[in-house]
Amino acid sequence: MVTVPLPGAYDDPQGPAASFLQLVKGPVPIGDPHKVARALITISKAANPPLRLLLGMDAVVVAEGKLNEIRRELEEWKELSLSTVADDVDTTIVEQLKVMFAKEENAWS
Repeated sequence: MVTVPLPGAYDDPQGPAASFLQLVKGPVPIGDPHKVARALITISKAANPPLRLLLGMDAVVVAEGKLNEIRRELEEWKELSLSTVADDVDTTIVEQLKVMFAKEENAWS
């Protein structure tokens, strides 16, 4: 296996990148390349594959953590965010936006 040194911004031995690498590197890899291959074959045959496919427990845990962080921040600042809406706006637009972005496929995904 080839080991590539971390870029300077990530090479702090006490930093999060080094801690993560120490956690996931070990005698038994946390990912199985054969299972990854099967997952890629499965996704290649899917009628509606995801835009982003997270493979492995590390990817799922990191993504869930980021989503939780975004949700907390959204709730914390929601009132301020919504305070910028024009006073005379038609609030039914909110429901239309919810419908538009609840669809699995939309023009902005």
